[in-house]
Amino acid sequence: MIQHEEYLLQKDTKKTSIKQIFLTNKTTSSNLSVINGLQSITPVIVSAIEQLTSRQDLCSLTLVSWLKILDSVEPLLKHSCAWCPYCYQVWREQGEVIYIPLLWLI
Repeated sequence: MIQHEEYLLQKDTKKTSIKQIFLTNKTTSSNLSVINGLQSITPVIVSAIEQLTSRQDLCSLTLVSWLKILDSVEPLLKHSCAWCPYCYQVWREQGEVIYIPLLWLI
């Protein structure tokens, strides 16, 4: 199994690990913008994560597809995270996976 820290993303001639990308973004909102489609590296990261997880549908969980329609998806995203404490509580009580729905970021 490939560790994500070691998985190198190749964009142009620069090699960068997934870990390096997320360590350079010090805030949660910066990291969310990277993975949700605000930067040119996003499709590369999504592709790498798809390979690491053997999934082929992770792109649909981001805003990458909207970049074809809009010049930028940045105006769509909030600058701070929103959440539903009740949703987290229900998910925890039901033993479900805890995550941040993309809808909460728009």
